[in-house]
Amino acid sequence: MTTALGLYQDHLDLVSRHIWNRDFHALTKVMAYPHELITGEGLVAVDNAETLKNWAIKFRDRLEELGATAYHRVAIAAAFTGNAEDRIDGFHRVYVLDGATHLIDPYSSEACLVLKDDVWLGAGVRATLRTARYVVDEDQDT
Repeated sequence: MTTALGLYQDHLDLVSRHIWNRDFHALTKVMAYPHELITGEGLVAVDNAETLKNWAIKFRDRLEELGATAYHRVAIAAAFTGNAEDRIDGFHRVYVLDGATHLIDPYSSEACLVLKDDVWLGAGVRATLRTARYVVDEDQDT
């Protein structure tokens, strides 16, 4: 049996490759609709392929504006969820690079996959965008 972490990483790689190569048509085929993208810019309700394509074009353009030569996402943890193990929830780190140099600090994201007709599809992303989801005050006395 394939692990949740392996399936999650495979999907991250596939989506990242489609975004990087500007293959937005292929990208729209590996997503479930509707779903949500939550980023530092706010919530994007992705109700159809055209909405996703428009968001992805802007995102890829932004990577180019930054001078990125690589965009990678690395799975940290993932687990099967849902009554029939037909969902995977996971966490990953995002790296935007110019060669071996980070153009922005790596950041964590969460994503959800759903199994439909024996295919794992992206069903939403929450990007923390370089800010911790759970703030810890390290200066506080314990």
